[in-house]
Amino acid sequence: MPDFCAAYGCSNERNNKTKEKGITFHRFPSNVERRQAWTQALRREGFVPCPRSLLCSSHFRSLDFDRTGQTVRLRESAVPSIFNFPKHLSKLPCLRTSRTATKAGELCPPPPPPAKEPDFFDQPATDHLYFLDPEKTKKNLTECQDQVEKLRRELRNARDREKRQKKTVQCLLDDLTNKNMLSEELQQKLDFYSDLPVEFLKTDHAFTSKQREFALTLHLHGPKAYKYLREQMKIPLPHPHTLLKWLHTVDAKPGLNTSLLDLLQRKSLEDHDQFGQVCLMLDGMSIRKQVLYDAHTGTMRGFVDIGMGVDETTEASEALVFMVVGLKSHWKMPVAFYFIKSVSPDTQKILVLHALEALHERGIKVVCVTMDGHISNMSMCAMLGCQLKLNQPLKTYFTHPSSGENVYIIMDPCHMLKLARNMLEAYSSIVSPAGTVSVCDWLCHQY
Repeated sequence: MPDFCAAYGCSNERNNKTKEKGITFHRFPSNVERRQAWTQALRREGFVPCPRSLLCSSHFRSLDFDRTGQTVRLRESAVPSIFNFPKHLSKLPCLRTSRTATKAGELCPPPPPPAKEPDFFDQPATDHLYFLDPEKTKKNLTECQDQVEKLRRELRNARDREKRQKKTVQCLLDDLTNKNMLSEELQQKLDFYSDLPVEFLKTDHAFTSKQREFALTLHLHGPKAYKYLREQMKIPLPHPHTLLKWLHTVDAKPGLNTSLLDLLQRKSLEDHDQFGQVCLMLDGMSIRKQVLYDAHTGTMRGFVDIGMGVDETTEASEALVFMVVGLKSHWKMPVAFYFIKSVSPDTQKILVLHALEALHERGIKVVCVTMDGHISNMSMCAMLGCQLKLNQPLKTYFTHPSSGENVYIIMDPCHMLKLARNMLEAYSSIVSPAGTVSVCDWLCHQY
């Protein structure tokens, strides 16, 4: 509730503006006599002061204030005496025009007016030259406060300008790179989202698919950078618990991952040179035999599954993984996996052709297929149309099932060296027309 001065015709309100002007407000005294004196001085008919009634300092003389301490106080004998009353409230002198009054005025002239009481604060300070003028000091203080407020506005505007400039993810990535929070591999992954505007979750809409991908990628490969952006930079990234819920909704069943293939298609449309030509890699890895209940899907996991239903009679012992790798840029992406125990070359051929067709439908050209030199892989290549046997013309490519172009087979060099090492370990001697030669002696002779 606002507080106003109780004097007649005074509109001073107790607020910051009047405080800056040096106007103070004082409540009516609790002493009955002083309270009555103040009330009579107001000349307001029927006015009864309440506990919240106030008078401003404009109605008191300078001698009525005690300025010796840090707080300006009214003296005990102070009574308001400065008002701007209208004519009907002003005390007019009683003018008597009778003959007796005129004669008395001539014989007894009016007494001289009382001498003006000296004002202590109006006298110049001659004994203390260091005394500061209150009005001048107040003016200087007001100017300093205005200057501080101006500087604060300029600082706030500069921060707003800097914030407006940092509207894309690229600015955030540059900041993280300067702080050594991004590895080279993570930076390459996040370059896909460099043009994404930093307009994350608001009250009127949810995260977009690109924003979800960016948040998941950053949190997976750079949790420290994610925490820095969320807590220090105040970027409204989703909470890690929200990311966990998103991951629960991802379809991670065995087979081709259509969401990742669709993501690769969008990237290819944006930059075909970097994402349009790939190499398809396939490899098998051993897993522990174990059957678990998935409460999220309500199914049992751990059986053989090649994307066409679960075989609940055989437990899987291997995982066959398909991955695509960029030929003109450093990136890789898993696109499919299968739970197997022992897959035939014919079945593996069907899975490879299925992956090639799915990539071709999305505009991705597979130039080559890379695998290790396992006997099942060699048999699969022969079924596709390759010729890798000795004493026969070498043919290291087969025809693409959709485009008709040549798809080349490249055996993994590291695995081929491992096979050669294992062969030399298994056979301690080599039989040649010149006789039997020890492998160790032959290697020492060669090197």
